[in-house]
Amino acid sequence: MKILQADYIYVDGKYIENSAIVFDKKIEYIGSIDDILSKYPNIEIEKLAPNSVIFPGFINTHVHLEFSSNQTTLEYGSFVGWLRSVMSNREDIISDSDNKTMRVAIYDMLASGITAYGAISSYGGELEESIKAKQKVVFFNELIGSNPQTVDMLYSDFLERLELSSNYSKENIKPAIAIHSPYSVHLIVVKRAIALAKEKQIPLSVHFLESSSEKEWLAQSTGEFREFFEEFLNQTNSLTTKDDFLDLFNGYSTHLTHAVEVDDDDIDKISQNHHSIAHCPRSNRYLGGKPLPLKKIIDKDIKFSTATDGMSSNYSLNILDELKSALMIHHNININILADKLIESITKSANDILGLNGGVLEEGRDSDIVVMRLPNEPKSMDRISLWTILHCNEADKVYIDGKIVYQKI
Repeated sequence: MKILQADYIYVDGKYIENSAIVFDKKIEYIGSIDDILSKYPNIEIEKLAPNSVIFPGFINTHVHLEFSSNQTTLEYGSFVGWLRSVMSNREDIISDSDNKTMRVAIYDMLASGITAYGAISSYGGELEESIKAKQKVVFFNELIGSNPQTVDMLYSDFLERLELSSNYSKENIKPAIAIHSPYSVHLIVVKRAIALAKEKQIPLSVHFLESSSEKEWLAQSTGEFREFFEEFLNQTNSLTTKDDFLDLFNGYSTHLTHAVEVDDDDIDKISQNHHSIAHCPRSNRYLGGKPLPLKKIIDKDIKFSTATDGMSSNYSLNILDELKSALMIHHNININILADKLIESITKSANDILGLNGGVLEEGRDSDIVVMRLPNEPKSMDRISLWTILHCNEADKVYIDGKIVYQKI
């Protein structure tokens, strides 16, 4: 049993002062120092450094580790230009993203306070390192393929990868399903995958409306995507519309990644079906996308996470970097309200989206805990989220299941 005392603890979306948290593998109690001294008189209290803040472990719901070697290879500025560069360089990037490279990427996430992540896996290459990771991992086996002649083979491969990841469900791996996108997966296998997710009651994710090119292709089979599909797949028409595709997920809460091109009707449908959104602001900027209409998402009470995506469209997997970028992009939301929402997006909301047992500090939850340290004493309790995002770049300490797994040197 451990007891940590901090100047501030993030509990139920608020910050409480001069309290402590008691935990082993699970959280046992949170309360004032006097209460804890009376309840646990024989346990030594570790008093953290001044201006320390205890948070639940941070969660990155959407990351592609298979592209972790990319730095100066892929093209940024437009989605289709980036996609072409991926097609041209994919094999080299994946080959260079060896176990050591992915191990470093996983460690970098840990250093920023990430105690759980959602790995989007196209080939299963990151499973070995995810099994070894300190963090809890929701392993999204991705389904891709729109050619009718090959979809059965690709679906069979997808099932094998899903089964393999399921073999480690008693460890830190939680199997899940990812459907790549409306434009890249045949509807026959999309329906199979959704039915399978419902049967197994496991998380389901899909890239959705990431670019204006995708939206135009789904609506009219025109634009930059038409040339791309003619060149690579000998395809001249979209297999679905955005509305028909989104309707396939009715009745099963799904994590929609990016969604920057959603309109008001899409937002209503997402809200009605209790879907959630992975907000990846840096990735969207690099690939020429516009900002997510976050204010509308918040006004509709739609759950959203803030996620890094992969190194194929980012410069780091540091979740604190991502929060800083999000804070600067959404100028139509009060900065303090936005900061609170962003902290919630990588704790409680992300936990609920992935179906884990962390995300909040309360009795019975997993003891996944992050300690951050502010540079000075905050003059307002209402600004701690903002100061944390602006001034913290690395966790002081990280605990997973009650064990310390990272400590800032």
